[in-house]
Amino acid sequence: MKPITTSLAERAQLRFQILEKIFKQLGDEQSRLILMYYRGYRTRDMAKELNISEPVLKNKLRAAKKDVKNLIGKYYR
Repeated sequence: MKPITTSLAERAQLRFQILEKIFKQLGDEQSRLILMYYRGYRTRDMAKELNISEPVLKNKLRAAKKDVKNLIGKYYR
């Protein structure tokens, strides 16, 4: 197995810093939605956990994913 080069480690650190900035800009609710989604939660389980209806959850999740996409674009232009 190849050892991680400094440049790979630096790139990984940069990506981590960008993700931290993105999650700070999203706020608590959107961050939680995104994390639950990418951890594989089903929408009905997410809605139940957050005590909101599934259609409301889907709208909020759609908005959160759009915001993440826009923020990622901001850092990788």
